[in-house]
Order: sequence, then structure tokens, then C-alpha cells
Amino acid sequence: MGLRYVLIALVMSFALPVSVPAWAQATQLKATEIAKLLTQNTIHGIWDGTEYRQYFGDDGLTIYATRKAQSALGKWRVNASNNTYESWWSGNNWDSYKIFLDGDDFHWLDETGKRWPFKLLPGQQLLLPAK
Repeated sequence: MGLRYVLIALVMSFALPVSVPAWAQATQLKATEIAKLLTQNTIHGIWDGTEYRQYFGDDGLTIYATRKAQSALGKWRVNASNNTYESWWSGNNWDSYKIFLDGDDFHWLDETGKRWPFKLLPGQQLLLPAK
């Protein structure tokens, strides 16, 4: 009779729902979705402890603005072969990022696997509100 209870317990352990981490529910955006999301819009987030806003022009130019430094002008593009956003800043190579949607939240995923959340703001909204 002891073996019967062990077998029942074993079967029940496989029947229990497995909790899935919230991040596993996120979906990676496709190249066309990235282009539609970013073109002529601004994103707002925090990167390495610095609040920023970044605008994406339809001409491939992007402006990165923070309170701590002068705004920077760069270039951006979407890579359809691997569904990534790519950016270029003076003196650097092109950097590649995946973009994920998790519920209502967007996240950059850098090449090291670190996530950087951001919010989408419609149009050009580079000015950071005073604190």
C-alpha cells in the first residue's frame, strides 16, 4: 500500500501547475513593429541610473536627451534579418538591441542580456519635466 501512495504523489506532482516567471511572458517585437513603434515617437526610461528621453525621426536620426549632459545626435535603423533596433553614436559602432513587450511595458534587451524598461511617448517630447 505504501508504493501506491508514492505513485499517486508522483503523478500529482506532475499535474501541479508550474509557475512561469513574468519575463517569460514577454514577446519580442518584429522589425516592422519596432519601426512602427519608434518612428516619430519618443521613449522615456532610465539607463544606468540616468533618466533619459530619446526621439526617433523618420529620417534615421535620433536625439538622446538627459538632464546631466548636452543632447546627443545619432542614427537609428531596424535590422529585419534579426528583428533588432540598432543605434550609432559618434565614435562608436552600431549597437544592437532587441525590444520586448511585457504586458504594457517595453524593454530594451542589450547584448549582455540586461533589460532596460521604457515607456512610449507619442511624437517629439524631448523636454524632461522639472523635478
